[in-house]
Amino acid sequence: MQKHELLAEVDVLLGGRAAEQVFIGEISTGASNDLERATDIIKAMISMYGMSEIAGLMVLEKQRNVFLNGGQTIKDYSDKMAESLDDYVKKTLDERYKGVLETLSAYKGAIETMVSALYEEETI
Repeated sequence: MQKHELLAEVDVLLGGRAAEQVFIGEISTGASNDLERATDIIKAMISMYGMSEIAGLMVLEKQRNVFLNGGQTIKDYSDKMAESLDDYVKKTLDERYKGVLETLSAYKGAIETMVSALYEEETI
C-alpha cells in the first residue's frame, strides 16, 4: 500500500470516534479497537515501511515467524528513538483526527439529510 492509502485507512478508523463527537457530543468506548488499529498502522509506517522522517529508511522492527509459537516482533532501537516514535505517532494521530473532525463538521448537514432519508426509505 502507498502512504496516502495507509493514512486514508487511519482516517476511516478515526471516523467513528469523530462522528460520536460531532453528532452525539460525547465519545464512548466503541472506537477502542479502531484506535488501536490506527495506532498500529502509524507505528508500522514508521518502524517497518520507512514512511517517516523520524526513522528514515531504517527498519526498526522485524517480523520473525516461528512455526508453532506464531510470529514475533523484534524491536531494534534505543529509548531515545522510542520516545521520538511515540511523539510522532501521537502527533500524526492528533492531526489526522483533527482533519476528520473538520470534514465531518463541514458536511454535517449533508450527513444528517442522508440519515433522515435512510430512516424514511431504508436505502438510498
